[in-house]
Amino acid sequence: MALDFLRARPLLQSGNLTKLFVEELGWEPSRNKLTLRAGEMDFPFAAIAEKKGFTAWLCTSADGSLPDHAARLKLERALTQTSFEHLIVFSTANGAKQSWMWVRREPGKPLSARMHEYDRSQPGDSLLQKLQLLYVSLEEEEAGLSVTEIASRARAAFDIEKVTKAFYRDFDTHRKAFLKFIEGIAAPAAADPHGTSFQFGIKRDFTTGEKGISIYVQNAIVAGAHR
Repeated sequence: MALDFLRARPLLQSGNLTKLFVEELGWEPSRNKLTLRAGEMDFPFAAIAEKKGFTAWLCTSADGSLPDHAARLKLERALTQTSFEHLIVFSTANGAKQSWMWVRREPGKPLSARMHEYDRSQPGDSLLQKLQLLYVSLEEEEAGLSVTEIASRARAAFDIEKVTKAFYRDFDTHRKAFLKFIEGIAAPAAADPHGTSFQFGIKRDFTTGEKGISIYVQNAIVAGAHR
């Protein structure tokens, strides 16, 4: 069983994130609360749900404005002191506007925030596609999960920019190799009245991260070659 978008969508739109995580994603409820400070302002945090030590937090804005980027990173650093593995949802009080943040932390590098902006007027399917990676089935629960596994899923869901860059880097590498491969047969192909066409592609499953290379060689009849 996977995430049911038909049931999950109204929960996202109404801002009922606890029910979304607990009833649809298979997480456990959490009642943890804390207050964090950024600059001269205090921000209330309430745990949405948790799974194996990974916590989803909600930071609600009473005045309808969400913290700016600098304030979010300060809050992220402060939250890490008590909840190392987490994601944060910055939201207006009614849940109409939500900003989901997961932060990539690497030794010796600055924090790199990955944001997903959501508005109630949107269907939210692109966000739900990310959240479905956080779904935990009963079979997975019984088999045993660790906080490392949940953190890995969160990274796969939200670290899209890195995946996209890696995809195009790999594509360019394989493209150049393929061009070298066909250099030796380019001249004979040009002399062939029927011609030879090549199609080269790389496909990646962004859910699993797996990729594959497809090379197609097919004869193509040149227009006007046969009358």
